[in-house]
Amino acid sequence: TINVIRPVIDERRAYVDKITSGTSGSNLTEFVHTFHSGNEAVLRIKQIQVKFPTVATANNGSNSATTTKRYVDTGGATAFVEAPDGTISYTLNSNGQVTKRIADVKTNGNFLAIHDPNTIWGITETGDGLDVDAALTYDNQGRSDLVTLSDGRVVKTYYSKLADGRLATLRYADYEDLATDKYHGPVSYSVTNLAGKVEVQATVELSGNVSTESLTNHVDETDDDPITAIETTSNKLGDLARMNVSVYDETGTSLEESRPFFLIPASGSGTEGTNYDATYFGYDDQGRRYRTKSPTGTINRVEYDTLGRQTITRIGDNDRSSDGGSSSGTDNMVKISESVYDSGSAGGNSLLTLRTAYVEDSDTDKRETRITHDVRGSVLLTVNPTTPHIFNKYDNMRRLIASGQFSYIFVFRLPNVFLRVK
Repeated sequence: TINVIRPVIDERRAYVDKITSGTSGSNLTEFVHTFHSGNEAVLRIKQIQVKFPTVATANNGSNSATTTKRYVDTGGATAFVEAPDGTISYTLNSNGQVTKRIADVKTNGNFLAIHDPNTIWGITETGDGLDVDAALTYDNQGRSDLVTLSDGRVVKTYYSKLADGRLATLRYADYEDLATDKYHGPVSYSVTNLAGKVEVQATVELSGNVSTESLTNHVDETDDDPITAIETTSNKLGDLARMNVSVYDETGTSLEESRPFFLIPASGSGTEGTNYDATYFGYDDQGRRYRTKSPTGTINRVEYDTLGRQTITRIGDNDRSSDGGSSSGTDNMVKISESVYDSGSAGGNSLLTLRTAYVEDSDTDKRETRITHDVRGSVLLTVNPTTPHIFNKYDNMRRLIASGQFSYIFVFRLPNVFLRVK
């Protein structure tokens, strides 16, 4: 006899207090699993019930445990999910892809035999629910093709390419499958480079907000210009009404320039100041963005510590003395903020404890904000440069349940935490 055991989680504890043994002060989440029957399905999970920790009424809870249930078919796909409030959602999968979704499903509806709610899982079948459904289909590459919404609208996605091999994607607001198909606008249009980054995001305006042109005429695959590939096809789809272009480095992955267009040219990349206003980005040797230059010429720079945390930000319109800075002129960058983590101590949890805002290029009139956290990292106290100061209270699931504002000084102690409010 061979015994096969499939390990599953029965309990999970989250500790809110520092202890060396026992379970005092912990929150328990329990898992109950049932399995399908039959020789081939005996190791396949059928149902997972999760019982969450009880949240007391004083902590904004129901004072009783809440549960969720997930019902899994013999293929390992989740069919039904029951939320703590009792509402149930349904998902149908085919070949590993979701083909149907129903939120707040009516459990007395028509389902596959392997998904019969009562026969398979013992779910009470009722006509309660809104049945907000969506049907999904995919192309031969597994990409989204049609999404049929509960109101009958059909969102269609068409994939093409430009002459240089970049992916061109069109998404239509509605689609009618007729003898002569109708494609309704506005149409979302994007061009993706060979590294998988979106270089062009645009909206195509259709004449009369509908097109009956053949789908293969919507993009000229012999053209590598994202504008003319749409606007000058023999049976053009429409005109670009909005466009934003992203310019990447030679790897195609690091964004160097963002160009929102206010006047879309007939073709080509356009001219800065005439067609678009550009924002430029710079990166350090570790690939972290440390420089941003806006269309107005304002430069923002960020400095990092050895752990990669942002510590200092500077602003100006000339950063000649910094790496990747201005090519000429006099450096005039000034520090506008500085951040300190873990009160400046090593070996902490990288929690922001002090944030200083500078109003001029010195410590004169600087504004300091001090932040205190509880042992789980949630912000308990924020002492602002001026009143009011803020104290927060959380339940055992780290949900904010109360927040108070203070304007006077007092000192008090919570377990493991000293707090001072001004």
